[in-house]
Amino acid sequence: MRQPFPLNDHDYNFGSKMIANLPTDAVAVMDRGFARLKFIQEIVQENKYFVLRIKNNWKLEFEESTGLIKVGASDDAQAYRVINFCDLETKTEFRLVTNLPAVGDATEAS
Repeated sequence: MRQPFPLNDHDYNFGSKMIANLPTDAVAVMDRGFARLKFIQEIVQENKYFVLRIKNNWKLEFEESTGLIKVGASDDAQAYRVINFCDLETKTEFRLVTNLPAVGDATEAS
C-alpha cells in the first residue's frame, strides 16, 4: 500500500499538507516534531486551530497586557496560550501552545 506522503518527509512538510486539508473549525493536535514558529504562523494564517507540544527550551515571555505568552525569541514572535504540566512520576515537564480560546466557542476566537 502506498503511503499518502513519503515516510522520509520531515514532520514540518507533512504538517503543512495536513493543515491545508484540515476542515474548518477542526483542531490539529501535534507533537514536538511539528514545532516551528513558521509552521505555527502558517496555521494561524490559514485560520485553523492547533494544540502543539513545544520543546522545553523554547523562550517564553509573559505579556501582562493580554495574559498570553509570547512564544519564541524572534522579533515577529506571536503570543498564544501556553499550558504547562508535569508528570510527577517521570519528572517530565510538558508545554503545549494553542490558539484555542480559554473559554467559549472557538469560532469566536481571532
